[in-house]
Parts: sequence; C-alpha cells; structure tokens
Amino acid sequence: MNVHIFESVPGMGAGFAAHFIMVFKNKDPWLMERIPQPKKIAAGFGAILLIIIPTEVYYLYNEPSQAEIIDSDSMWNLTVEFEPHFEEQVINIGDGSTESFQFSIPADAVGVSFHLNYSESNEGGIGSQCDNVESSYDDTNVPSEFRVMWNLQNITGQNCGENLLGGIATWNGFVQTNTYENHQITIAELTVEKDAGEIIFDVKVDVNRAFITNGDSGEEITLMMRYNTLVSYDLTEAE
Repeated sequence: MNVHIFESVPGMGAGFAAHFIMVFKNKDPWLMERIPQPKKIAAGFGAILLIIIPTEVYYLYNEPSQAEIIDSDSMWNLTVEFEPHFEEQVINIGDGSTESFQFSIPADAVGVSFHLNYSESNEGGIGSQCDNVESSYDDTNVPSEFRVMWNLQNITGQNCGENLLGGIATWNGFVQTNTYENHQITIAELTVEKDAGEIIFDVKVDVNRAFITNGDSGEEITLMMRYNTLVSYDLTEAE
C-alpha cells in the first residue's frame, strides 16, 4: 500500500504543476477568477505601504526621547570631577607705570578665576605704606560660552595682599540632587564646545611714601589665573 502512495506522488505533482500552467495560460477561467491578478496584488501592496510608511515616518520624528521616557518627578545625582590648573605672571611695575597681564584661556576650561597679589616692598628709607594699585580688564576675546561672570571686577586703592578679581564660567554651579532635566542642562553647559580665548588685565602702580626719604619706586605685582577642566561626570538615579 505504501509503495502505491509514493509512486502516485510524482504523478500528482506533475498534474498539479500542469494545472497551474493551464491557469496562467487562461485554460481554467474558473480558477483564474479566484486568483488575484498582478494589478490587484500590486494595488494591495500599495495600500499596505500607504499604512506602514506614514506610521514609520511619524515614529521617526516623534519617537520619545530618553528625557520623556524618564519620570520627570524622579530625582538624580550628578557627580562631577574637575582637574585644577593655574598660571602665574609676575611683573615689577614702576611708580606711575602701567603693565599688561595677558592670559590665554584654554578651549577646555569650564571655570576660570583671577587673583592679584602684592605686598609693600619698601625698597629703602624710613617707614612704609601700601602702594595704590589699579587694575582694569579687557574681556573682548573671551568666548561667548563663558556666559557666567563671577564678580569679574576691577580694583583700585591700597590693597596689599591677595585680591580676587572674579572669574568666568560656562556653568553656574548645580545642586548634586536634582531633576533629570535640570542635570541635562548642567551637563550641556559643562561639555559645550568652544574656541580658546584671551583676557587682559592692565595694572597701574602709584607708590605711597610714608616719608619723603622713602626710596619706594614701585611694586612687584603677581597675577594668577586658576581654571578647571572637566575630567568626567556621572549621572545616576537617586534612591
């Protein structure tokens, strides 16, 4: 019995193939009416594409961002590591003279501060009195990404010792635990791309002599630039 079944398969297959050949040669009108024609098939595929393509395009342009997926009420912890750097310039400025301190600001700096320091030298004579020092800055060539000014200022008067001249930064500080969106703003400020810049401080010295015989002829002025560069940051969801 099994032999007869397997022997009949080739004949059935040949007949089945022959039947479809007749169909596509219009020899079997009844079946031809029930098989979709090429134009109808193409139209069907076209209708499917009209549904799929707009859906894919919409998803492409309206796919929710990571910030939208994350719960806006959840709190996150931002930890940032900076690397400190400093540059110091020392100029001996004579009485009534003005000298310029020119600092190049690296492109990877994210926060910069400036400090002016001097002490009464009293080169010779009787008595001493702190000399009058006046400073002024030119930030024309500071990149616009340094949008935060930390009391960047000029000084004038008898200011022996260290004087903070203020600073500049791309960011305005942050709270370690905050919303995801607020931390993203901080990260963008810390990682903003920018060109290197330059700032100039003009410093004038007018000596003050305690006595006419005082031989004070000027001051040694030290101006320091301290700046931080970003090493890394880590953003994790608060527990």
